[in-house]
Amino acid sequence: MDIVSSRSNTRVKAVRRLLTPKGRSEAGRTLVEGPRGFGELIDAGILPVLVVRASSDRITASAVVELALDEIVVTDDVLVSVSDTAAPQSPVAVIERPASHVLRRHPTVVLVDIADPGNVGTILRSAGAFGWDAAITPGSADPWAPKALRAAAGATFRLHLSTVTEPVSECSEAGLETIALVADGGALLSPTSTAPAVLVGSESEGLSSGIVQDADHRMTIAMPGGRESLNAGVAASIAMHDLTGPDLAKP
Repeated sequence: MDIVSSRSNTRVKAVRRLLTPKGRSEAGRTLVEGPRGFGELIDAGILPVLVVRASSDRITASAVVELALDEIVVTDDVLVSVSDTAAPQSPVAVIERPASHVLRRHPTVVLVDIADPGNVGTILRSAGAFGWDAAITPGSADPWAPKALRAAAGATFRLHLSTVTEPVSECSEAGLETIALVADGGALLSPTSTAPAVLVGSESEGLSSGIVQDADHRMTIAMPGGRESLNAGVAASIAMHDLTGPDLAKP
């Protein structure tokens, strides 16, 4: 077994480029780090195109053989170089970035220009928990970036995830009832028989006035404690919970 000990190795450098948005965009690939993420990938039926593992990682070694995966066995120093965490765990898996899905008539949370990858991942994790689809605008953080994937805790691999540029009109065309989540002035909504599309804006800017005006409804979460607003990930999660009826989120 050859163990790569140089960060200048050609294949290692190609993997390291995936740590940048430009590198991921050009290659159409991304990275999934750690044993939990690797396990979630396999459980979701997504096979990595390449696995970078530490020489001491025998568990991943067995999986690589069983699944006939391509691998690079590296020293701990090289593993650090292909990770974006302070204390990386083996393995680091390279996957093809899945294609975007088409919007469908199913409860959907729409992330509108949410720039923080942690919030993006949190919302996708909640969408998976409540059985919702998700859609995201190009101005949002990349849901396939390593930090967003970690925050989503594997939910992204199973989500019906779409990309939208005109959230209200595209959701309406798909038969969704659009609901703008606003800090104040909206109603307290409960589940209906119509599939909702909850539009969530960034913490700093919120939704544009045009989106709020064009949406079918406006929703505000009650905050009797008197806070001005909630974290975007928390607000979206509460909204999905409040709008999820016993049958609404079944595919």
